[in-house]
Formats: sequence, C-alpha cells, structure tokens
Amino acid sequence: LRLRPDYAALPPNTLMTARAATPGRVTPAPFESAAASKPPTVKPPAGAATRKGGEEEDDAGASRTAPLDSSGDARAYSAGDARTYRELGLKLGRAGRHEDAVAALRQAVVLDRNDAETYLALGDEYAELRRWRESVDAYEQAARLDPKAAETFERLGRAYAKLREETQAATRGGGEAAVGTRASAPGSASNGTASLRGNERGNERGNEPPAPAAASSDADPTAVYRVGAGDVLDVRVRNRREPKAATAYKVTPAGLLDHPLLAEPLQVAGLTTDEIAARLGSELKRRAVASDAEVAVAVLEYESHAIIVSGLVKDPGTKIMRREGVPLYVIIAYAQPLPEAGRVLVVSRATGKSTTYELSDARSLNTLVRPGDVVTVQARAKQYFYVAGAVRAPGQKEFHAGLTLTQAVLAAGGVAQPAVSFATVARQGADGRLSSERYDLREIGAGRSPDPRVEPGDRIEVLR
Repeated sequence: LRLRPDYAALPPNTLMTARAATPGRVTPAPFESAAASKPPTVKPPAGAATRKGGEEEDDAGASRTAPLDSSGDARAYSAGDARTYRELGLKLGRAGRHEDAVAALRQAVVLDRNDAETYLALGDEYAELRRWRESVDAYEQAARLDPKAAETFERLGRAYAKLREETQAATRGGGEAAVGTRASAPGSASNGTASLRGNERGNERGNEPPAPAAASSDADPTAVYRVGAGDVLDVRVRNRREPKAATAYKVTPAGLLDHPLLAEPLQVAGLTTDEIAARLGSELKRRAVASDAEVAVAVLEYESHAIIVSGLVKDPGTKIMRREGVPLYVIIAYAQPLPEAGRVLVVSRATGKSTTYELSDARSLNTLVRPGDVVTVQARAKQYFYVAGAVRAPGQKEFHAGLTLTQAVLAAGGVAQPAVSFATVARQGADGRLSSERYDLREIGAGRSPDPRVEPGDRIEVLR
C-alpha cells in the first residue's frame, strides 16, 4: 500500500476475480512482467462516468481501458470489479464515510449497470446524505431491475416522502432547516437524518423516547398503529461494526418486549413502531451496549387489533385491523353483506354503546370502528305508514324508501270514489307532536304540483 496507495481504492484487475470468472482462460499472475499484466492506474471517479467504446471516462478526465481476453470480452473483468466496488462501498458506508461510499458504488454501477443490489446500496448512501432526489433515482433503478423486491419499493416510497417533505418546506421558505433541525437518531451520520434501510423509521426523532399516546388522541387513527399483546415485531439492532441482522419477537400478553440486549423486558403496548425503536435505542445507549446502534422496528404479524363481524355476511368472524381506526364501510366490504342485509349494529368496546347504521346511508358508513368493537349486519327493519278515509283498502302498509303520496294511495287500493280530490298527511315531529299538511290529488295527477315523499310512520287520510 505504501508503494501503490491507489490499490486500496482501485485494485487492478489482475488482483481480483478475472481468473475465476473466465474458466479455461490462462490469466497472468498478479506480479508477472509489466508487458503481460500491467494494471490500469486510474483515479476513483469524481462524478458520473461515461463509456466510450472500450474506455470509461470520469468527470476528472481519468480514463480506463478494460483488458480484453482472446475473445475480446471484458465482461468478466467488469463484473469482478463491480462486485469489489460494491463491497468497498458497503464497508465505507458502515464506517460512516458516506461520500466515499457513494463514489465507490457509482463506479460499481458504471462497471455493471444491471445489478439491483448495487443501486439499492447507492440509494441507501444517498439517503444517509439526505440527497433524496438521487436516492429516489437509485431506488427506481433497483426496482426496475428487480420488480419483485418489496423492500426496494418500501425504501423508494420513504425516499419519495422525504423528498416531498423537503420540497414543501423549501416552498414555504424553510428550506433545509424545516426538516433538518431535529436531533438525529443514534448512529446517524448527519443531524436529522433518518435511515431508510430495511423497515426503518421514516421520520426523524430525538434520542429521548416519546411518551405513549392514547389511541383516542391520534389525529388520524387510520394512519397510526399502536402495538399490542400478541403482535410479532421485526426488531433490527445493528451498528457499523456488526453485520445486519433481523429477528422476530412476540409481544407478551402483558405488553412487554423481551429482547436479549435488554436487562429487563421493555413495555411496548400502546406505542408505535417508531416510539419502540427510539426507546430501545435510548436504552441500549444508556447501558452502553451499543452507543452507535441503529434500531428499526416493524410489525411482522398483526394480532392485537381485532373486531368481530357477524350476521348477514358471507365471511363472518374475527377481522384483524392494521390501524387504530378503520371506516365501517371497509369492514362491511371485507365481510361481504348478503342481499337481504339492510343495516349494521356496532357495539363500541370503548363506550359500551350500540349504534345502528343504514347500509343505504353512505355518510354514516364513514364512521370509524376500533379494536374490540362488535359489528353485526342485520336485515332491513320493516317500517310502515297508515292510510285511512276514502280508499278501497285502508290500514297499515309496509313502507319502502322513495314512496310518494300517490303511490301510497294506490298501495291502499286507490280512491273509492271519483270525486275524491284531497289528502292530508300527518307526521310526528321530534317533540312527539303531529303536524298536518293538505295536498290536492288532482293537481298532483295533472303534473301541476310535485308528488310529495312519504316517510315511515306517516298518517294519510284521503278526503271526499
């Protein structure tokens, strides 16, 4: 290394995997004559590199010619170089040298533009540097090359969110200060940086754990999940000296997380995954177990948030929720109501009250149901109206939505005499008192007056 310092950043091809990558080909030994195996001497790229035939040029003007074998194919050498640069970039990233890691990974991309893992690592390093636009570009390339990698799309989504955050802050005049003034998480390379690797938290948070909030205080229950007993968590604790690891831990019935790095179980029931990660990281730092640890927590299996659905549905039973609150129509859609279903009875676990909602009322179905609620889908309740006077079949008649006055008269057999021309409708108000209104049936029949709607419980009297 004293003789050739550039070997550390850019090892020559003959010191890498070209011999193994090209079976049957005789490759010169690492220290043969200069004529046979003179290694290329180039500088690490200062920016994006471009290809020109067999050469690659970087922004600094340095060029590199890939050695060709007897068939003129340099891909074996390039693939070996790309893997080496990728490993170098990963190690630099773990050491906190994110700018250097970006340079190494970009060189790996130049040599092999079809490696999704390299693009993914490059996106991670850009995220550490809060260069969200470049991070999004790298994650998009990784997703294009490996469209089945769910983890890549998750990181891409988080990078999009951070990019929009900064864009909105800049629009408001806050710029970087609007999103970068909060304390960074333990092990972060820059103040306010949130790591996007794995299932890590997407928001910055301070070193001190936040106090748990009650589910009822959540501004938007449909966007929050608070861990409960029985949930299985994916807890990742790593630092720059240890390889990545992921393990699953089940929350005990008492709401505790028993992690091997903790002196005693940690109370996690009622906390979000971000809050759990902050508390766990703070505890590890306090005990000096891993002062630069990066902690990420995600829910692997949802078990604690359940509601019971019964009644006139195709799929009754226990339904697991992944949020603190879910609109009633979502639950009804999953349970698939039968044709005869007409209303829903919801018994709230929090209040113990029962509330009935009509399936035909779209506004009421936006009501949120919460864990522990019981939902019962019932048949439409029969409703009636009453007709008396000069009709052929007076009495109690079944009500249907949209019924009008003339339809109600026809349902009672029609008028008994041709001279009948008036009808009064008596309706009970909220105070229990009846109010009556008189209508001219001849005017309604001629189309000169609107046909009024009838409501359940109306008393209709047809007059001569």
